[in-house]
Amino acid sequence: MKFRGEFEHSLDQKGRTAMPAPLRDVLDARSSENPPRIMLLRWLDPCLRLYVAEEWEAEEERVEASHDDLLDLDETYATLRRVIFSSATEVSFDKHNRILIRNSLRDHAGLDGSVMWVGQGRYVELWDPATWRASIETALHDRDKLRKGLREMTRRRPEGQ
Repeated sequence: MKFRGEFEHSLDQKGRTAMPAPLRDVLDARSSENPPRIMLLRWLDPCLRLYVAEEWEAEEERVEASHDDLLDLDETYATLRRVIFSSATEVSFDKHNRILIRNSLRDHAGLDGSVMWVGQGRYVELWDPATWRASIETALHDRDKLRKGLREMTRRRPEGQ
């Protein structure tokens, strides 16, 4: 199952928001744990990413397995680790199916009052709704670039898919 769809939900004063039911259903199906553990982290865009914890941990292991000690000397690699990996936080659901988004992550994504939950296949992005809509509008202004990107994506598709 893949995370799909866009859902706008409220964010209370304490930074709590409920995961939309269709996304929660996918989370439950993708996780082998009950209740499922999730990881929330800062991303390069002004948004947050939410992963099933087991899948995020596998991603971390993959990065570590391919790690070369010399990469620590590479400024871009070190910066990416600082920006992304340092912010990864395990969050859990309260009895009302809400997660608490800590202040630093809310500030990064500009979250205040509401959250746009956006399914992206393997993960979910959390955006400020106005920022999300503006980013989509901006992207749609360059349709030729999007078409070219789509052609490239379909050319690289593994056989049998």
